[in-house]
Amino acid sequence: AEQLLAGGGAGRLRWANYLEGDFNEHRELAAAELGLSEAALGALQWHQVPDFAAVDARKLRDYDLVVCAQPGALRASDPLGFLAGAHQLLKPGGLLVVGTQYEWPSAAAGAGSGKEVLEAALAPWFEEALEPQDLPFAKAETARKFECGVQQLSFWRRREQELPAAAAGAGAASPAASGAAAAAAEAQGQAVYDDEAVLGQYLDFHYGPQSEYPAACAALCLEAVRELGVAPQRALEVGAGPGRASLELSKVFGHVDGGD
Repeated sequence: AEQLLAGGGAGRLRWANYLEGDFNEHRELAAAELGLSEAALGALQWHQVPDFAAVDARKLRDYDLVVCAQPGALRASDPLGFLAGAHQLLKPGGLLVVGTQYEWPSAAAGAGSGKEVLEAALAPWFEEALEPQDLPFAKAETARKFECGVQQLSFWRRREQELPAAAAGAGAASPAASGAAAAAAEAQGQAVYDDEAVLGQYLDFHYGPQSEYPAACAALCLEAVRELGVAPQRALEVGAGPGRASLELSKVFGHVDGGD
């Protein structure tokens, strides 16, 4: 967040891209290249809260759209805990967009495999609203090393009321397992942000010249919003920090929050 605010000066983003070994280059991006005015970029507010328990969860409610679709978002956090509580973030009729490669932690072993885990966790409060979309991505670790994969984006409409347990089925993780996973993820996340190389990779993935996934993800989300008639008022992107998709959503939504 510090680099995004001041690293490139007013109206600019600046970061280091790692090439080979200890060699790196600095990249810079103007607000206009993101389709934003300098005033819009300057109006963005970044807040870093080391202890997630300090966040007022009551403010993270009543969203029309919640997006958790960036590669690794459901691997680096507590996926089952997030999915089980996602309905609390949304208004009835709101849209949840989940992106995953269906790689689940051991805590999900009893819930099945593949998409079954996702369906079981969301069934009490959500119904699938659109056909899933496959979206490829490539994350550069260096100029010669990439992580490649295909995220499947699925689109879920929040119900007015929870389904009875028998109709929804089982599959959610126990609170104890979910809490333990969340604590481990918090420690892992803090270590990641202390690593300059990882921070550079993150910024390059979201804002670099070869990155297409975050903007394409936002475009699919906005297309779903229009098709389903979701009000473009309040949106939340989870698991991407101050990412490119959040910036793209802010061009349509009146209020956008983004965080890990």
